[in-house]
Amino acid sequence: MRTILSSRQLGHVFAPVWHAQTGALFGFDATPRFVNGMSWHEAVFAAREMGELGELASLSLLSAVRTGWQLPGRLKVPVGPAQDMDCALPWDRLLRKSREVVIDVDLALDGLEEASTRTLEACRAAGVSIALSARDAQTLRVALTRLRPDIVRMDASRLRGDDGAATLSRVHDAGALLLCDGVGQGSDVTAFAGLGCDLVAGPALGRPAPADAWTPARIGLSWPFGASL
Repeated sequence: MRTILSSRQLGHVFAPVWHAQTGALFGFDATPRFVNGMSWHEAVFAAREMGELGELASLSLLSAVRTGWQLPGRLKVPVGPAQDMDCALPWDRLLRKSREVVIDVDLALDGLEEASTRTLEACRAAGVSIALSARDAQTLRVALTRLRPDIVRMDASRLRGDDGAATLSRVHDAGALLLCDGVGQGSDVTAFAGLGCDLVAGPALGRPAPADAWTPARIGLSWPFGASL
């Protein structure tokens, strides 16, 4: 694990994220993959065991600002679980200036203090937007106040529940966009847009692929025909 991190051999695949109401492309959701086949979740587990979560998150964030990707829209990349680390973003190598990179933090209630310190503040000061995934309603309520995210990611299955509308209202009241992830059928887009979701992503809206696979033609074909605007 230490050798992989030190060599910075981290690759990514990308899935499109769309505006639910218009079908316009918002950007791409990056999923880090190691060249040896280790998944991001496996890497997080190994890094947690070795106490190297901060290094892993820094590696992912620095990879997110490479200039070679040249993908349209915002680029959304995970840096979590967040650690209290000192982020030094390479200003001369940012993919795009002015809030075009979004870091995605997966939060639990016991991680809010760490996530709200130097890591997110340094990123926000550098013009990076903040997205978060909260595992429960209590964490989300606290995080909306304390971290002031730009985007909140929620799984489609959670938004179908009885408290889906209330959660969405809470997110909007905090001034954030709600990203509905895991959309499995194109016809579901209409329902989630009607509920008030701002952004949608999932298998029905484009599966992850390497950057060079996202030609303009493929991007144009990713919005499902079953989704009505």
